Amino acid sequence: MRIKRKLFFYILTAFTIVGIVIISYPVISSIVSPSSQLPVYNVSYGSYVVPVYNQNSLTVKLENITGIKLTIDNIDQDNLTIESIQNSTTSLTVKNVYVQESVVISNGSVITAFVKTGEIFIGRDLVIIPVVLHKGSYTIIFSNGETVLINVT
Repeated sequence: MRIKRKLFFYILTAFTIVGIVIISYPVISSIVSPSSQLPVYNVSYGSYVVPVYNQNSLTVKLENITGIKLTIDNIDQDNLTIESIQNSTTSLTVKNVYVQESVVISNGSVITAFVKTGEIFIGRDLVIIPVVLHKGSYTIIFSNGETVLINVT
């Protein structure tokens, strides 16, 4: 009789633990979710001749920008910024980036050009970070704590 009670107690304890894990799994996975990571694609460094939009005159001018070009799929961070770019010896603060957007020029046409801004909004964006780097490995640090590595050759 005593063995049956112990067996019943162990089975009840096992079912209780399994139940708690099953019930708490969605809460834990939403807190530590891999989907909260910032997807970044096609990171490259170089000089890019791109159309840059002037918001005051509603005009576009081709400019040569040296820096890091990347595509960001910002799915959950409202006002994402780039805090800094670092390597083992240097830390550079980033104040502005160029984000590709649809813009209206002075004749009323809508075209795609890069707009200088301090933050990256929700959505998939092509971004150029204007910065001159030397050969080496660098880490881009975003305001949400995410990091992206880039090797400059």
